[in-house]
Amino acid sequence: MTKTKYIFLIAVGIVISVLIGYKFGTYRTRKGLAASESSIRQTDSVLVNGWASEDECNYWKKAIFTIPEYDGIPLAFQRAIVKIFIDNKYVTTNEYFLTKIKDRA
Repeated sequence: MTKTKYIFLIAVGIVISVLIGYKFGTYRTRKGLAASESSIRQTDSVLVNGWASEDECNYWKKAIFTIPEYDGIPLAFQRAIVKIFIDNKYVTTNEYFLTKIKDRA
């Protein structure tokens, strides 16, 4: 091999090493941030963006989820659905609602 091929291979190796090191460093940073965010969510789950508060969810739950088939929906999704209904004023107009037909729930 010629000298230019060696230089080219070394340069490519250095670039690949730098990219791998950068990706690994950002991965470790994201992993640390995710761990800190999960501990925040565990202690204060009421303030999750896009969810209704527990009080709002408990207040509107019977009006929105009218049949027992909806009881299987996880609480996080229930709170998100309630928030959508509140933000779009569906709970005050009674224009939109979840189905009351058990086979379609």
